[in-house]
Amino acid sequence: MTVDIANASQGQVARKYQEEIFQQAQKGNIIAYLRTGSGKTLISVLLIRWMSTQEKARGKIIVFFVPKVSLVEQQARYIEKETGLRVDRLHGALALKFSDRQGWKKKFENHDVVVITAQLFLELITHSLWSIDKISLMVFDECHHTRKNHPYNGVMREYAQVQDKSRRPKVFGMTASPYWNEKNPALSLSTLETNLQSKIVGVHEHVEELQANFNRLDEVIHQYPYPPITYEEYPEPALFETLKAFEVNDPALFDQLNIPWSKVEMRYYMTISNLGPYCASLYLFAEMQHHMAAALTKANDVLAASSQNDDMELDVAPLKSPPIGMFDILDILDDFAPFFETSGSDSTLPIPVPMTWCSPKVRALVDIVQSHQKENFQCIIFVEQRQVASCLAKVLEVIPELQGLAKCAHLVGQGVNSEGVSNPKHAFKGDPIKLFREKTVNILIATSVAEEGLDFPACDLVIRFDPLQHLVGYVQSRGRARSEASKYIIMIQQDNIAQLARYRALQQGESELSRTYHTQRNAAANDLVKEDESDDPYESIDPFDISERDRIVVPSTSAVLTYDNAMSLLNHLCALIPRDAFTPQHKPIYTGEFQARLRLPSGLPLASKDLCYIGYPKRSKQEAKRSVAFLAVKHLLRLNVFNEYLLPTSQEGEEEDDRGDDVRKMRAKNFSGKLPPDVMEVRVKDPWCMGEKLWLHKVLVDGRETAGLVTGTALPPATVFHGGREIRAGEATPLCLYEEEVDHPQRIMDAFTKWGIRARNTGRPIEEKCSFFLVPLEDGKIDFDSMQDIVTSRPSRDWTNIREDKADDIFLFNLNESGRTYRLKHIRSDLTLQSEPAKDLPASEFPTYHAYFFNKWTRKKREAILPLIDGPLLEVTKLPKHSDGGHSINGEALSSSEVVETLLLPQGSCFWVSFSHDLCVAFEALPVLSRRLTDVYRVHSARWDLRLPSISESLLIEALTLPTALRSFNNQRLETLGDAVLELSTTIHLLNEYPNRHEGQLSNLRQQFISNRHLLNRAKEFGLEHYISCEVTSNHTWRYTVPEGEDEISPERYVTVAYPRRSLQDCMEALLGASFLQGGILMALRTGTSLGLNFGGALPWSLRYKRSGAEVPVTSLFATLQEKLGYDFHSNDLVVEAVTHPSFAYSDSTSYQRLEFLGDAFINLVVVHYLYEKFPAATPHQLTYLRAKVVCSPTLAYLAITKLDLHKIILANSMDLCRAIDQYVPILETLSPEDVVKRSWRYDPPKAISDVFESIVGAVLVDTGYDYERAAAIVDILMKDVLDVLSPSMETNPVSEFLDSKKDKKVPMDGTFGEGVVVTVHSTVIVGPVLASSSSVARFIAAERALTILSDPENPLSLAKLCNCHAAMQVDGVLSHQAASGITGDDAPTSTVLVAEERPVEMDVKGQVMTQVDVQVEMGEQGAVRVNMERDND
Repeated sequence: MTVDIANASQGQVARKYQEEIFQQAQKGNIIAYLRTGSGKTLISVLLIRWMSTQEKARGKIIVFFVPKVSLVEQQARYIEKETGLRVDRLHGALALKFSDRQGWKKKFENHDVVVITAQLFLELITHSLWSIDKISLMVFDECHHTRKNHPYNGVMREYAQVQDKSRRPKVFGMTASPYWNEKNPALSLSTLETNLQSKIVGVHEHVEELQANFNRLDEVIHQYPYPPITYEEYPEPALFETLKAFEVNDPALFDQLNIPWSKVEMRYYMTISNLGPYCASLYLFAEMQHHMAAALTKANDVLAASSQNDDMELDVAPLKSPPIGMFDILDILDDFAPFFETSGSDSTLPIPVPMTWCSPKVRALVDIVQSHQKENFQCIIFVEQRQVASCLAKVLEVIPELQGLAKCAHLVGQGVNSEGVSNPKHAFKGDPIKLFREKTVNILIATSVAEEGLDFPACDLVIRFDPLQHLVGYVQSRGRARSEASKYIIMIQQDNIAQLARYRALQQGESELSRTYHTQRNAAANDLVKEDESDDPYESIDPFDISERDRIVVPSTSAVLTYDNAMSLLNHLCALIPRDAFTPQHKPIYTGEFQARLRLPSGLPLASKDLCYIGYPKRSKQEAKRSVAFLAVKHLLRLNVFNEYLLPTSQEGEEEDDRGDDVRKMRAKNFSGKLPPDVMEVRVKDPWCMGEKLWLHKVLVDGRETAGLVTGTALPPATVFHGGREIRAGEATPLCLYEEEVDHPQRIMDAFTKWGIRARNTGRPIEEKCSFFLVPLEDGKIDFDSMQDIVTSRPSRDWTNIREDKADDIFLFNLNESGRTYRLKHIRSDLTLQSEPAKDLPASEFPTYHAYFFNKWTRKKREAILPLIDGPLLEVTKLPKHSDGGHSINGEALSSSEVVETLLLPQGSCFWVSFSHDLCVAFEALPVLSRRLTDVYRVHSARWDLRLPSISESLLIEALTLPTALRSFNNQRLETLGDAVLELSTTIHLLNEYPNRHEGQLSNLRQQFISNRHLLNRAKEFGLEHYISCEVTSNHTWRYTVPEGEDEISPERYVTVAYPRRSLQDCMEALLGASFLQGGILMALRTGTSLGLNFGGALPWSLRYKRSGAEVPVTSLFATLQEKLGYDFHSNDLVVEAVTHPSFAYSDSTSYQRLEFLGDAFINLVVVHYLYEKFPAATPHQLTYLRAKVVCSPTLAYLAITKLDLHKIILANSMDLCRAIDQYVPILETLSPEDVVKRSWRYDPPKAISDVFESIVGAVLVDTGYDYERAAAIVDILMKDVLDVLSPSMETNPVSEFLDSKKDKKVPMDGTFGEGVVVTVHSTVIVGPVLASSSSVARFIAAERALTILSDPENPLSLAKLCNCHAAMQVDGVLSHQAASGITGDDAPTSTVLVAEERPVEMDVKGQVMTQVDVQVEMGEQGAVRVNMERDND
């Protein structure tokens, strides 16, 4: 730790008595015993500054412990201000995940001081995120809590475990009340010193200075009368009397509404006795509103479900309606509302509260406040109960006697209780502590949360409104009165001898403590007696139990398991078990008293013997629970249910795994470096180069040897089809040019190739050297003579020896048209330039062909070149350019719409070259052939380098071709299939590798192994990026050239390209899809293993995961299930597990969640494979959409009920679930496969039904020994009816239809909404509110209705009658857009462009932007949903 003390703020100056304590703290561990307000925190700051300069503190942190969350920010801010050190604030709400080890490490390394709650620090010790020996100083604020099982004492127990005392940190405690038992203060002092391993010190040398700074506090007892039996002036009937009538007339009503009336009634009587009838009614009103809001939400759910059933015309049994009395109670609360709440956000009560409506105690309080009023008056009133604090804070402001004098706020503890007043922030006012410090409010009504630690300004008046309970509370609350004129008032009821005696005992106890500390410390240590637990709020732990405690430190991590943290570890483990809405929160169950028994939830996938534990006999019930919890965690640690950091295994973000190195290695690889950029520049394999060694590949056209391809790389054979002809490049044979009797053979081949490419492919000259040569062959050898004739001789204009039977071998070039090539067809001796054109030709508008050609070819700076001597015309065929390498995945050329164009040209304007027809065909096919050879070379290299199995060339090419290549095929369909293969293969491996992990843990772990980050890292690790095809073949630029300066001796067979980073993970999944198509799941396992994926190896599942145990026939309960499946199970336990719902507690079998996890992945792959094969032309988006239609809860629930009758055998222990299933069975039984697939959005059956279907499928797969084909056949049969309904053209859901129908209009959706879904157009309500069992179902129903209404031209709410935005947009937008873009005419093409958000924006034929409709779904109050559709102006 490096600290610049010179620049640290010196802050406040310490007094001499503070320096006296500070000097003692430097020498050893001490507890500073000073009264509240004497500056104990400043002494700790002095110690923190000093410790930060010590060499022994280098690399360590200083920890400042606070007992309450509310103190963290206060103390951290003060230390930061006074020291200038780096201070961090830590408590539960601000903490990182315990699995984020790097985050915690950085947090501690980047701070010098940490202000933290002790409980959080203990958890950090438990999970080995920090250790005691890495701390230089521990400061304990309010250290009197260090006793029994308080977290402070837990920290000190860990402190004692550091055997080397030189490595222990210094301890400094601060307290104003080092006692809790006024009957035996000596024991209190001794116990505190023992627990903190420190010495209690006070001020001895500078007592006068200490006393001079603290005037003697004026303590006053203020007595008040007993409350009256009745309040005659309070209006009748009171709210309580009206509600009490319901209990008398309908005793079951409050139970039906889940209102704990007996507790409410008890608190009401306590409040009326303490505060009076108005405050009691105010509490009752708020309490009933809280409970009725929950009851109303539940009633709305019932009404929504009924409304949904009516909308869908479902004939089901009516749901149980809410009790009628509920609405009567709501009416009563509405009637009383004007007395207790104001409209809007004002928290002030609506009426003044006369003193006659208040108790004598409140009247006395008002008198006290009135009599002490002065400028800048500040007062704290301490109460015991939260509802008292809330009610007083509201009522005091509206009592006429305090009008304008009292500005109140209330402060209570963190959390929520049934009174509905537990929020620590005063409603609509803000933070009460801040408001009181700033003197925005002058009266703070607080519970015990304000008694200690919180820094308040010196108060003029501190009132103890409720009786004192213990000595600590007395001392701490009294310490809030610090100024010279402060007064501490204790309110005691008249003639209440017990309350008065209690106060006197507390006063005497404080004096006794002082005497004990100053005169009898040594004697007290030898005169310990058993403490009295009568008023002790903490649990007592027997010393013998403590001595018998065990402690485990994990050797590899130093994580610590103790009796203190074992129960919380189990609670955390159980809280992570997945559950649905019908399963209660999973908790460990403890039974027994002094020897506890523990049963863990069956949701943990453990054997029965690992779910039950028996602890050792103990001397207290709580210690017995800790004992059995300790034994359980110890055993679960051996089973790897907890990892070496005592965290549940496979938590999200977990970095290590305690079983094997799979996760550890994966995380190390994944985070070994930063991510590549979004668009990567990559060097991919490319065979086109010229090297010292050349190779000749014979090119055959329809089996005839036509030409030779000379390359610098030996290429594998490849075949393509072009123009209806088969073009094949044969095996590579070495080429030795030294044997040729020609000079500069490469120059000749290069020149010839360039000539042919320009003539047949590009129409443009090529400057660079070609990276391969296409040459003529004669008798299998290169024909250099014919090449020299072409490249050295000029084209001829001598037509003397030209015969028509050789026309196919003649190329023509027109002097007036550069870059165009023609083939001779006929010599038309019957036509000359002076001939009159036929009427059906374009030249018919001119008198002669001469005039036509002159007009056609003449330019401003150049006249047409026409022969001076009249000659015949030539009938020619225009040869199209072929530079695009597009072809189908099987090598077949794409269908072309090109029309062979026949023209007439004047003979005298043309010259010719003899060029064989077969060679011409070879050059025409050259782009396609070279593209195919590139693909084949890359996939052959990938197969060898990556050690891939024998996947076919075509599938590998498809898997490694990106959409950016703009080919007729890409890897997106295979990626969709491969994604499902990846999920299933990973799922099966994890399920068997980690048998003691539940679905949630497995799901988190699987997500790490199938994440894009993991796939990207595996692809980068194996170099997959070098084999991907993404190049777009240009129609104008010939790419197959040698870069300038390339070394031809040792050429690099790579080319630099750029493509999106995401393409790598897509290719990984596409390779899995390709291998699955080629050789099934076995080849997919081999491919995944070669690519480093976590499939558990290439060994087949059937050999890897054999069935265990003897065959056990299923019971009679499952006989029908076997018949319907057409499959006989080998294991009855497996079927029992598959039908056991998590609510079925204490079952000998675990729940179906692990099998459901497996079945979901298996069904997903079966369905995707089916769709892939059935719809070969379907896009990836269509495949995904169709899969979602059948692999969804409604469809699978339909199959579960109609095909397997699973609702009859599911094992559940939830009446709500059984009732929900029974309600949906008749609905689903009446549906057809077409209904459920096309309108699945209408139905919302309990997810448990579809879960059981998936778990049964998972059980079949496991029971077959993971025989994929056999299990897939069963799934195909089960799902045949719904799969047959699917079609790529099937209709979408109503929301999508609604949007599609409005895609050419701008429809603003606005307006208010209540409960349910409301659709509005131009502030006009079209539909709603629509209620349903879920917001998604309600949204679909609303969209369906809106679509019907808006599409009906006769309906007054039709879109045509409500909206004229489209017409306005046409007037304002079309002309401006056309003018800006220069697009005119009716032939402007339709196009699709991408905007910044990557949303497609369509343009019509005139260039007009066709707008979209944006839909936003917002949740309103009480679950309301608004569909907000707005114009997209982009």
